Amino acid sequence: MYFLWVGFAVLTLLALLMVLMPVISALRKPLKTPGTDAQETNLLLFRDRLAELQRDMDAGRLSADEFTGLKTELEKSLLNDLPGPATDNKATRQTSHPLRSYALIILCAVFIPVTAVGLYTALGDYNGLQQAHWSQETRQELSGLGSDMNAMLARLEQRLADNPAQIEGWIMLGQSYMGLERYAEASQAYRQLATQLQTQGEDPAPAYGLLAQALYFNTGHISEVVQQAIDQALAANPEETNTLSLLGIAAFQENRFEQAIAYWQQVLQISPNDPSAAALRNGIARAEQLIEQQAAQADAPSQTAGDGAQLQVQLTLAADLAGQANPDDEIFVLARPPGTRMPVAVTKLRVAELPLEITLTDAMSMGPMGKLSATEQVEVVARISKNGTPQPQSGDFEGIVGPITPAQQQGPVTLEINQMIP
Repeated sequence: MYFLWVGFAVLTLLALLMVLMPVISALRKPLKTPGTDAQETNLLLFRDRLAELQRDMDAGRLSADEFTGLKTELEKSLLNDLPGPATDNKATRQTSHPLRSYALIILCAVFIPVTAVGLYTALGDYNGLQQAHWSQETRQELSGLGSDMNAMLARLEQRLADNPAQIEGWIMLGQSYMGLERYAEASQAYRQLATQLQTQGEDPAPAYGLLAQALYFNTGHISEVVQQAIDQALAANPEETNTLSLLGIAAFQENRFEQAIAYWQQVLQISPNDPSAAALRNGIARAEQLIEQQAAQADAPSQTAGDGAQLQVQLTLAADLAGQANPDDEIFVLARPPGTRMPVAVTKLRVAELPLEITLTDAMSMGPMGKLSATEQVEVVARISKNGTPQPQSGDFEGIVGPITPAQQQGPVTLEINQMIP
């Protein structure tokens, strides 16, 4: 930014020099009163002619009376050539041109810089340039912190607190928290993003779409706050792709496969090169398969809904932890492929309901990319969340069992919540 302003100053100075140099050069020349050169010439001619008449009289070629008459005529001619009062007034007025020149210099010195700044403000993108410079500076500073993600996020949050108008910074923060599955913090970043976009007169719809996704993954369903973010996004832009993708996921999870396909096809129509286009096409294909399965099951009711599509879990809480859990604490029960974090089925209940037996099904899937019936092996996790979010936190209680092959499992799986997350 420093070099940019130096460049502006140099160019403005050059423009001033080009305009003002001719004026300054004219002021440095000596000023002559108009008519001075003509008067001096006439006077010289008068003297030459008078001397010639004198020589003619001395040589006898003119008499004294003739000399006197011709001299009188010559004097009259000289008087006629002298400037009159009007010429004198004009000459007087001409001598005032230095004042006008100085006024022109001052006017140009003010007008050119002001005009240059005004044109850049109207036609340029200073805010965009400033944000790009801020983003580059921030990335360089964060790269100096090595691989300490917590330190990088803390520094990024501090820079945004000092300069909250940086759109790119809020996007960077939200994406970082989403990658870490810290959806509550991601939703806060996206709320700030939406606020800044509105303040700067830009479209807030993408920010509300991202906010809806973060809130949805944090709660696992279309809650009131998720629906509010969805409504805000679609009110600003009915074709906001993040929101339409989320509505497709929610429809798929609720077995509304036709609606899920419609949402995802709309996203692909609006944005064929969307980063998640491949996943959306896979989701559409999976939804079409499930529609065919539903149709086949309707035609053959004697057949089951699919081998391995259900997994029964007998859930208990270890006696030594029972006194440390609040009856209103939420329990998240999920099945996921071993070695991964994305569940293929998830549900929640309260500690007060324990012990109990629950059944995990395809209807509890988080999205089209994984279903219980399509997963060969899973591990089952039950986690008592102290802060009400599905992400594991220090101090939560947890139990894990697996790997299990759902299609081969006979009877319920026994799962005890028996350890504290450090």
